[in-house]
Amino acid sequence: MTNSKHLPVIAFIDSPLQSSGKFSAEIYNNVDELLSTKNNIDLIVWTQKPIFNDVLKLRQEPRYRFLLMFYTKEPHSSSTRELMDGNPAISDWFPFWVKWSNLLSRCSTGDKILSDREILARYLWLRPNKRLSPVLDLKQPKLYAYPLAEMILGQEADTCAWLEQLLRNDLLVSQDLEDRLHLCRSCGDGHLNYVDTCPQCGAIDLENEVAIHCFACGHVEVQSAFVKDSRLSCPNCLISLRHIGVDYDRPLESLRCKTCQTFFSEGEVIARCLACGHRQQPENLRVFPVYHYFLSEQGQQLVLGRLDKQWDIHLGEEISLKHFYWQTDWCLKLAERNDAPFCLLLLRFKGLERLAEKIGESVAANLVDTLVERFRSASRPTDLVGRLNDETYLKLLPFTTIKGVTAIEKQLVSIMELIEMPGAEDIALEAYHLALPEQRFPGEDASALVARLLEFQEA
Repeated sequence: MTNSKHLPVIAFIDSPLQSSGKFSAEIYNNVDELLSTKNNIDLIVWTQKPIFNDVLKLRQEPRYRFLLMFYTKEPHSSSTRELMDGNPAISDWFPFWVKWSNLLSRCSTGDKILSDREILARYLWLRPNKRLSPVLDLKQPKLYAYPLAEMILGQEADTCAWLEQLLRNDLLVSQDLEDRLHLCRSCGDGHLNYVDTCPQCGAIDLENEVAIHCFACGHVEVQSAFVKDSRLSCPNCLISLRHIGVDYDRPLESLRCKTCQTFFSEGEVIARCLACGHRQQPENLRVFPVYHYFLSEQGQQLVLGRLDKQWDIHLGEEISLKHFYWQTDWCLKLAERNDAPFCLLLLRFKGLERLAEKIGESVAANLVDTLVERFRSASRPTDLVGRLNDETYLKLLPFTTIKGVTAIEKQLVSIMELIEMPGAEDIALEAYHLALPEQRFPGEDASALVARLLEFQEA
């Protein structure tokens, strides 16, 4: 990002558009020219139809990996669109860029090279409503591609396996099921052919046939074997067949195996993998859901540089929300067995949104981090802290009664009043608590208790 004293720079690819005086403009005929420049670029706008390989080139360049990229002409493919940021009105370019810049200023900084998961998390963090979406691609073994993941890992990588790992690590959240595939149990490929086979010998060479069943002797054979001199007679017992339902009938079987001559009404469906040739029954296929993904709360903590602490926890430090819920459920079980009291405390910094508009989102967020650190220094080492969002925190207070938590609330409010920092006077601290287990409703777990605390906040 450029120095705040200078106008941010738009790089137009192909030809310029009229834009506000809030940007300075540079024109590049193609992607290679943009890649070769050493000028600082803050926003990229394509006025030609974006081509996937060109956009991918820019995204794989560290300088341009996270930049907003707008287009004015619809891309050729969904994959291209997935790597870009839409076609907003010109009047929205600057507000979008300002919000993006504020979020970028909050990212954890340092000289270390970002890992693959950190690159993905930062990309999504800088686009708050962005989701990682699948795009149908029949060249892929699993029939769908995730262009953003491929941009990071490379197009030959198994991005689906990587995303599943990030999901298990709680860095992503799966939402909005796009499709449900069936994959080969042997190789995991989704290119399958479903074919009817003979239930007797397994052959696939079947044909539709009309059969006749002779009531006199029970013989069953194709209709052509019963036709003689344009009349029907049984080739086995030679009796003349005149009346259907009296002398004969046509059984339900309508297929004949040309290999073993067996008659049957329905074939046995077999799924044959077109990649490895493995044959399997459909119920044995692997079911694979295809989701859209969003950055989780833990993924946001990774971007802000707070996640490393959550993997190496020391007494008194903030823990992940998942761990906080687990620890609360553990305390509930302990209370059931040993009557061990504890309290849940919700703290909310009211007025943060207005303050962010006044002094900037990044400055306001840093102020709250400082306030939380002050509160943490006044807490007991055994108290656990989890973060719901930038303005709402949870505390678990072991072996604390309702009388104890009331005193703690008063202490926290007094600390808030003593803090002399620019902007602190615009933030009010709200506190809500539940004394457990006496204030627990039957069957409530950690998530239900937190939901009830949030209802207190909204009341």
